[in-house]
Parts: sequence; C-alpha cells; structure tokens
Amino acid sequence: MAPQKDKTASWLRYSHLGIQYCATVLLCVLAGVWGDRRLGTDPWLTIAGSLAGMAAATYLLVRQVARIGR
Repeated sequence: MAPQKDKTASWLRYSHLGIQYCATVLLCVLAGVWGDRRLGTDPWLTIAGSLAGMAAATYLLVRQVARIGR
C-alpha cells in the first residue's frame, strides 16, 4: 500500500507546474498586448512580453523542481 501512496504523492508534487508555466507566459503576453495598444508599438511589446514570460516561467520551473528534488 505504501508504494502506491508514494507514487501518487510524487505525481501531485509536479501537477501545478504546467499551469503555473502557462499562466506566467499568458500574463506577460497580455501585458505586452495591453502596452502595445496603449502606446501604439505593435508588435514589439508583445514579443518582449512573450520572451520575458518564457524566461520568467522557465526560471520559476527550474527553481521549484530543484526545491522539490531535495
């Protein structure tokens, strides 16, 4: 019975990471779109927001996986 519980606990440890990654990228892209509409710099802030979002999301992912692995 214990191995099944450990297997489930290990799966649950990582279940939120995909949602967190997508939400971080989405928020940064939406901020870029908003900035582009407001400043008329289409598409540069959207591109910058998507790159910043991917970098931030990857950093958070690596940091949390390293913390979970301890």
